[in-house]
Amino acid sequence: MLAPDEVAAMVQLPKWGWGTKRIAGELGCSRNTVKRYLAAGGWAGIRPPQRKRRLDGLSEWLAGRFRQHCGNCDVVRQDLVREHGVKVSLRTVERAVAPLRQALQAEARACMRFETPPGKQLQIDFGGTTVSIGGEPVRVHLFVATLGYSRRPFVRAFRHERQTAWFDGLEGAFRHFDGVPQEVVFDNARAGRLLSLSKGGQMRELVRRVQADCAIAVDGNSYSVPWRLIGESVQVMVCGGQVRVSYAGQEVAVHAQTAGRRQRIVDPTHFHGVAGVARPVGGVVSASTAPLQPALLRPLAEYERVAGGGWS
Repeated sequence: MLAPDEVAAMVQLPKWGWGTKRIAGELGCSRNTVKRYLAAGGWAGIRPPQRKRRLDGLSEWLAGRFRQHCGNCDVVRQDLVREHGVKVSLRTVERAVAPLRQALQAEARACMRFETPPGKQLQIDFGGTTVSIGGEPVRVHLFVATLGYSRRPFVRAFRHERQTAWFDGLEGAFRHFDGVPQEVVFDNARAGRLLSLSKGGQMRELVRRVQADCAIAVDGNSYSVPWRLIGESVQVMVCGGQVRVSYAGQEVAVHAQTAGRRQRIVDPTHFHGVAGVARPVGGVVSASTAPLQPALLRPLAEYERVAGGGWS
């Protein structure tokens, strides 16, 4: 490729009677190069060849699935293989949806301001900060209540964000404002949720990580959740004989609480779309397997000799 100043001189030479052969010899390039620059009328960069990409034609599908799975590119990649037979790396999917991620984040942050009349609404939430107490950094959780009309605030510090802190913060706000509003608005906070309790019942809130078998462990028993949540942390509410599982503010599984230990409770719908999963038998979903080859089976007597005794 010639430099821009060389090309600028080249396009002037034909005006002085120079031919393409003489120009090519003078500048040390081919005649085709000279002809190309003269036809363009000046310097132009070489355009890389346009290669067909494996995700061409799937832009709308990718955008829809990216929003459906809340930005989880690995799940989108799995859907690509299952629905379109397209196998690409996770990085390829991430590059393809990069422009969509900023829009998704902006939508999550977007909000609309609205005004309420006096006494109508109280907005509550928790924030946090780190302060120095006795020379040691301590994490402090701040309960913040704001009146919707006057924007008057009430703030109280706690060492945690458990449900007792929400209740104590609300009672403190009511006393501070000397009244109770018609409604209280708060984010979908795990500790702030209220469920009806049976008489003498007890409510427990837990956080569990979904294991590779599409289940979470509660009190020594295993409860299934949708397989797409493998590896994610979920919120678990144990109350009134039920185990309720939520993810990102949405309830994803409900099971009857079981007694005993080492029980596996399965909802077959949680495994829809998993390749190789057979119809559940007896409440347990099992993967279909091929029968063992006869050559791989050994008589029990061989194992008895190794173990030094019988199996009974």
